[in-house]
Amino acid sequence: MTVPPPAVAALALILASTAARAVEGLPLPSCAEVQASKLVGGALAETFDDCYPRDLADPRKVERIALDADAVANVAGYLACVAGLTDGDVNVADQGIALFASRRHGRAAFAALDAISRSGAPWAAGARAFARQMRAYRKGPG
Repeated sequence: MTVPPPAVAALALILASTAARAVEGLPLPSCAEVQASKLVGGALAETFDDCYPRDLADPRKVERIALDADAVANVAGYLACVAGLTDGDVNVADQGIALFASRRHGRAAFAALDAISRSGAPWAAGARAFARQMRAYRKGPG
């Protein structure tokens, strides 16, 4: 068995700890869990602000975060759920656009919303509305 040089081992530890910190807070609550909390309006918006990982709202940082398909679906579903339950709170869209505009994760995020939209889940209509909102945000004014 080959033992890596100390510098390589140290770098591996740093990268592993950076990746763990980058996605701290995942998974986010499912829509069923959000609905069961009975939070509405400002209380839900405040909980969202406390819960949503800041790195996912930063366009530069989200590109460096390794998210598998389940993690992207979890985040996209959470964003759609909270947006739907807060009547399209602009802060949810503002925080979520980095993921949907991401070259690395954007397609998977939209695919996750499309899957929820077709699912027949009680929050499917909210996912469709949020997908339209994210597509409009990504497109920009015009």
